[in-house]
Amino acid sequence: MLPDNSPTLSLKCPAGCLAVAGSQMLYYLHYKIGVPQYTYKQGSCKGWASSEQDQSYTFQFSNPDEKSWDWMPLEKGYPFTQNVNLVNILMAHVGHSIKTIYTPEGSSALNSNLVKYMNDNNISCRYEDYNSDQVINSLNNEMPVLVTAVATSAKPPKRHSWIIDGYEVKRYKVIYTYGLADERGNFLDEYMEPDQGQVEKDSVKDDGGFGEGGYTRDSALNVSGVLPILMGSSTTRKTWETTTYKNFLIMNWGWDGRYKDERYALLEKWTSDYVFENGETMIIGFSKKN
Repeated sequence: MLPDNSPTLSLKCPAGCLAVAGSQMLYYLHYKIGVPQYTYKQGSCKGWASSEQDQSYTFQFSNPDEKSWDWMPLEKGYPFTQNVNLVNILMAHVGHSIKTIYTPEGSSALNSNLVKYMNDNNISCRYEDYNSDQVINSLNNEMPVLVTAVATSAKPPKRHSWIIDGYEVKRYKVIYTYGLADERGNFLDEYMEPDQGQVEKDSVKDDGGFGEGGYTRDSALNVSGVLPILMGSSTTRKTWETTTYKNFLIMNWGWDGRYKDERYALLEKWTSDYVFENGETMIIGFSKKN
């Protein structure tokens, strides 16, 4: 369903990450907001693209059908070729519609072309700079975000587009106990002026907690730490606890499920096949046009 990589070979050019991510969003939006209503049941591509300069191919699509969405497999390795081909047709149609440039080494398209394609299919969305607060807000409304980022450390730098489709909230809870202790670490029951045989002691009890966010599953994380305190002249042990929460994004990289179990902090580097310098741009705010 894609151009061959040369006039003499039958190997296919890559679909392109933006076409893959766009197809994933369309599939989700079909069930979430009811658009697009149809996808094509039949399609073909004839020709080749051996480079940006050497290309000659044509696409054909026919039989728009509402039921084809239901027959698309959701995981790699599905045994029925006809069902898998429906996914190929969808990605080829998206790629063709957003003017993907196909080459054997990689295929690319402009994000603005995908926004236009969405608009043409009765879907509103915005293309803007990456903003983690807006990402979390969108996920809270059960709407994924299409993000683009650059791996500047790769040679040459790699730009990739994919879907952020959820997040987890991890709870960090630490209980601290403070008091005077002897050199063996035992708390002293009575107050005494500190001398060489007595030291101030901070002890910590770890507690792993659970939290949930967006529309994802729960998670747990154990943590520990020490916080200094001035004891003054109190003979009573002091206990203090703190609970903090941190959001971790769930990524659908479009790479056959690789890294699906990884979690990524909002404003740190994101590591998969490459190390991406956080989000660069995003397509967000998907909704049905009035």
